[in-house]
Amino acid sequence: MKELTCQEIFTDPHSIAWEHIKKDAYVFEILEDISMLDKYINSDEENFVIGGATMYKLLMPYCNKMYITEIDKEFEGDVSFPEIDKSVWKVTSTEKGPKDGVNDFEYEYVTYEKI
Repeated sequence: MKELTCQEIFTDPHSIAWEHIKKDAYVFEILEDISMLDKYINSDEENFVIGGATMYKLLMPYCNKMYITEIDKEFEGDVSFPEIDKSVWKVTSTEKGPKDGVNDFEYEYVTYEKI
């Protein structure tokens, strides 16, 4: 299993995340051509895209399964996860996130599979 990101935090060798990412993820600062990812897209191994919004939008058509955390709260921001087309994706499992006293909202883990 490998993760894919182009997020700046994961490409900064001084970030806390770098120690994990440099050995367990493929980090692309520039993705010049989607064919650069063919060996992951066509792999039987499960791979993960861990952001950001541009990567999600670009790679969503190539995914067969998505693990999404759906949060029942509105947040201010200028980007969000792309709309999930229910005619293309079906929910195959849901699990409520545990209440831990830290968050003031409910959330659940949802698995979608391409129809």
